[in-house]
Amino acid sequence: MSNVDINKDGEMTYQQALDRINNLVAEIEDPNLPIEAILEKVKESSKLIEFCRDSLKNSHQEVMDAMRE
Repeated sequence: MSNVDINKDGEMTYQQALDRINNLVAEIEDPNLPIEAILEKVKESSKLIEFCRDSLKNSHQEVMDAMRE
């Protein structure tokens, strides 16, 4: 995942991933962007979306576990 900032622990945060996805969408919407660049941005976006989905699923599970305590 290129151009993604990481936190001090060396891990990307959900917000950082979401911000990068928004940036990629704006870049993809450029009508002058070559198809090869679009493909790379779509691949990066897919990885970031998967990261966000996993992050949300993990957060949901943590909330459910906390509620059971």
